[in-house]
Amino acid sequence: MSQYLIFQLHGPMASWGVDAPGEVRHTHELPSRSALLGLLAAG
Repeated sequence: MSQYLIFQLHGPMASWGVDAPGEVRHTHELPSRSALLGLLAAG
């Protein structure tokens, strides 16, 4: 049986930045792998 860690992030004002090749920086709706690892390491 595989083991999983399932959790829900809730932050109505949260945004997850992506690469900014110019002056405009876009965001994703979901965090990247490194963002999730940072949250786990900080907690």
